Amino acid sequence: MTGKYQQPRTIRDVIQDVSQNKWILPNIQRKFVWDKERICDLFDSIMRHYPIGTFMIWKVKGDLIHKTKFFTFLQHYQQKWQETCNDYRPMPNQNEVYAVIDGQQRINSLYIGLLGSYAEKLPRKWWKKAYDPSIQPKEVLFLNIIDKADEIETSRLYDFRFFSKEKHSGIYFSLCVGNNGFLLCH
Repeated sequence: MTGKYQQPRTIRDVIQDVSQNKWILPNIQRKFVWDKERICDLFDSIMRHYPIGTFMIWKVKGDLIHKTKFFTFLQHYQQKWQETCNDYRPMPNQNEVYAVIDGQQRINSLYIGLLGSYAEKLPRKWWKKAYDPSIQPKEVLFLNIIDKADEIETSRLYDFRFFSKEKHSGIYFSLCVGNNGFLLCH
């Protein structure tokens, strides 16, 4: 049925569908462009209970499934080396897929923030011919559980930051997806 609104879904359910390739991207989508600050802003909005918008999902059925090019969501972003999503080919016996028409940047950001990583080139470093973790360390999203963010500097209430797992301090915890929302992991 067209124009039908679905029941609200939890972030956990969305991330689960993304990780199981139940929700995919059609080839009409642009590449992932959000930086770490935008991702932190999104998580701050969620923590403040601000609305983060709706997602527009296209239920693709029949022959169109195998005539359309699809991509998976991006879990581990690497500047220059992995900025685009991987190809996805539905299984021959698959009779429907759900393609995200609107919301790709937000869903990719949730996926990276909760289950993935973000790697960008450090200042004053030269690009190599392939991915090099000493130039682009993988960082994961952490939340400061002691202090609030400096709202004047960031406009955020919650202090979300990306760190490499080795370089975060004891007051920052990474986020995990739990049954009833976010969980703090160390």
